[in-house]
Amino acid sequence: RVEVLPNPVVAAASPRTAPGDPPAVLYASRLVAEKGVDTLLDAAARLPAGVRVRLAGSGRLERAVRARVGAEGLPVDVLGPLPPDRVAAELRAAAVAVLPALWWENCPMAVLEAAAQGVPVVASAVGGVPELVDDGTTGLLVPPGDADALSGALTRLLSDPAEAGRLGRAGWARVRSRHDPAAHLAALQEVYRR
Repeated sequence: RVEVLPNPVVAAASPRTAPGDPPAVLYASRLVAEKGVDTLLDAAARLPAGVRVRLAGSGRLERAVRARVGAEGLPVDVLGPLPPDRVAAELRAAAVAVLPALWWENCPMAVLEAAAQGVPVVASAVGGVPELVDDGTTGLLVPPGDADALSGALTRLLSDPAEAGRLGRAGWARVRSRHDPAAHLAALQEVYRR
């Protein structure tokens, strides 16, 4: 028998009302190949002028990412690892969050933490991600490794704040109903009880 309990996440008391300015795309995950960091850097060069891609995290590609950003003059800020409160603040300021994963994510916290702040997510349609991002309702899904599709989806939300806000609010409502920590704990205790 298999019981699936999705990861819990603490949702903000209310979804964020508006992103900061200038517009930013936030990637908050490990800087490793399997997370699609190179695809994101390819897409960053194709985003509208003035948009910044902010990378929060560290990993084995950090040095290579910093070198590529500098060599190509990409509109990317490499922030390094941040404590949870800073990640939440970065999310609330972002126009959109992104997870361009190439591998089979199961229930990635990067998606849940963005939704918990009311931020729309653009993510790869791999593994369990489509169970968290309802394409066109709580975010947008793109094929893994497709920089054109990724930049297109990001540009769509950057260019349409009303749609981005609607998706972000829907994602926030979804994590509150499906990923509540108290409900997760009760379900876990019930599995142990049975």
